[in-house]
Amino acid sequence: MLRKNTLALAITALTLVPVSAMADEIYGFINIGLESTSIDGAGAANEIFASGPDGSLHAQDVAESRIGYKGSKDLGSGMNAAFKIEFGLGTTPGAGGPTEDSTPTTRLAQVSLSGDFGTITAGNQWGILYEYLGWNVFRAHGHGAGTWYYTTKNINNDAFGLRVSNALTYTYGGGGYSTDPLTFSIQVMTDPDTATNDEGFDAIVFGAGFTTGDLTLNAVSYSESDSSAGAAEPSLIGLGARYNLSAATYLGGNYMMVDNDTGGDISSINILLTHDLGEGLSGMASYGTGDGDNAIADLDSNLFLQLQKDYGQGVIAHLEYETAKLSGGSKTSVIAVALKYSF
Repeated sequence: MLRKNTLALAITALTLVPVSAMADEIYGFINIGLESTSIDGAGAANEIFASGPDGSLHAQDVAESRIGYKGSKDLGSGMNAAFKIEFGLGTTPGAGGPTEDSTPTTRLAQVSLSGDFGTITAGNQWGILYEYLGWNVFRAHGHGAGTWYYTTKNINNDAFGLRVSNALTYTYGGGGYSTDPLTFSIQVMTDPDTATNDEGFDAIVFGAGFTTGDLTLNAVSYSESDSSAGAAEPSLIGLGARYNLSAATYLGGNYMMVDNDTGGDISSINILLTHDLGEGLSGMASYGTGDGDNAIADLDSNLFLQLQKDYGQGVIAHLEYETAKLSGGSKTSVIAVALKYSF
């Protein structure tokens, strides 16, 4: 209840900001759809974030709906300060009870300072693991890139390679999303000291990108530290590329290897192809395969297909299909249709 009241108060405050003061921006989107889940065997469902029992048809907010407020100030002499705060909004209860989407959450809360020296960002923010590597292969509105999730879930401080808390990031150039000839970032994650966790850094990530013409090459190195007795300290190495085959066709890929520090490694290869069919219609297809040592199950194959229609003014309809198969023979498939409205 406290979270909901806090979120309601924050949203109310945003709506009461005078128009004259709105040099900054309120942004977000609502993304609601129907999802059908088919499960053959046990253990595959979580690899593609499917929900509900076998054969279920249910409402689902796969890409969490959100509202945010961001802005910046020109400090002169080439310096700029910026901020962003973003809340996740529950729009569907999911299947079989509440999910993370049904509880308001603070997704982002960050400040940054930029200038000729680069950009420094502090707070809860997007991880550079996704920025420099995941964006190559995961650009869907809902499901997609199951092998990416399967691999990155084996690290602790940036599980799934999305958002990180208590982080400090330095970026030179435009960052991993840009096509700057050279850009790189260093991200440090820390948690408050406890009796069992007293190291200065919990995880350090290095990301770099190099672009020439329509080709971008990128790489990420991730390592963790944990002073707890017997705690795993996984590490990740990733290489990726993206290439614009034409104005309408994009190709991206990455390779990742995780040493989970408990006697097993996890590796995966992922590729993504997108094509603009014209008149707001586009298609997307991705494929991934993974390998796990010892007792770690392999994600043998992951196929994702998406067809979307962009109606303009922030309105997009998308139809998605994804299937994931583990080495033990279990398999999960999902069909989802959704409407996304951005503002």
